[in-house]
Amino acid sequence: MYELAGICGLDIVLAEVGKLVFGAGINGTEPAVRLKEEMREVLLHPAAPGPEELYYMYRDIYREADKELIGARGLRYDITVIKPGLIGGEYIKTAGHYHPEKGKSGVTYPEIYEVVHGTAYYLLQELVPGEEKVSRAVFV
Repeated sequence: MYELAGICGLDIVLAEVGKLVFGAGINGTEPAVRLKEEMREVLLHPAAPGPEELYYMYRDIYREADKELIGARGLRYDITVIKPGLIGGEYIKTAGHYHPEKGKSGVTYPEIYEVVHGTAYYLLQELVPGEEKVSRAVFV
């Protein structure tokens, strides 16, 4: 078990790989589960053996006392728990996504990433507006 409160500020425990336990007064739901089958098109070796469940997405976590404050600002706090391991020599990873433009502002919805426990690398990509072509990529 690993206490996450000292890092994320919420009473949450990583009880076993992929499973979070939420303390009293913390809104936490059952996670959405990303399956290996759903990741086939982004895996280097999709036929290689690996776990069926790759990662768990816990969405909209908050202190019950802060619900209105967070909602009024249009914020949401999510935690993704990625299983350790390899599939065909490649580390388990997330599928990734692109954020849509906010109205006609020319700006996409922002997202802040943090590593609560362990080590992670991020590949951030920017698309050419109106196209599905990467104009810039950053590896962090």
